[in-house]
Amino acid sequence: MTTETVFNAYSRYYDILYRDKDYVAEVEYISNLLTRYILKTIGEAGSELLEFGSGTGKHGCLLAEKGYMVTGIERSAEMIAMAQTSQGFTCQQGDICKVQLGRKFDAVLSLFHVISYQVSNKDLCAVFQRAADHLNAGGLFIFDVWYSPAVYAQRTEVRRNAGDISL
Repeated sequence: MTTETVFNAYSRYYDILYRDKDYVAEVEYISNLLTRYILKTIGEAGSELLEFGSGTGKHGCLLAEKGYMVTGIERSAEMIAMAQTSQGFTCQQGDICKVQLGRKFDAVLSLFHVISYQVSNKDLCAVFQRAADHLNAGGLFIFDVWYSPAVYAQRTEVRRNAGDISL
């Protein structure tokens, strides 16, 4: 089974698996970082963001609601097909190791440990280079990684009721 096949299958369950994820709080945190480190010099609303690994568009849509213009890059065509859309958020298929949009952004985001899916130093360096290629002077690359000790310390919960979701 190829990585592509795994991600395509994963897309069917993505929103079910992460339905309890607090996207609103994460977007508020990101917005505060942007305000603190970038937006005080370029203006509050209308800032242009590039999102690597936009998934089904939840972060992008919420950021767009706050006035950001967000361009998402997602590897999986299935994720894009399921992606939410909103004014201020667009999403296109692409490989974050290779993407070249020919334009600059105020910030590049790579949320929910997308960086951790880069399994070779070559790919990791390529993603950092693509981010740098797309940033305006003084721009910011915001990303997170999977930190196993923290994940192990935060115990998982057993969900006994899937609600109105059928698997």
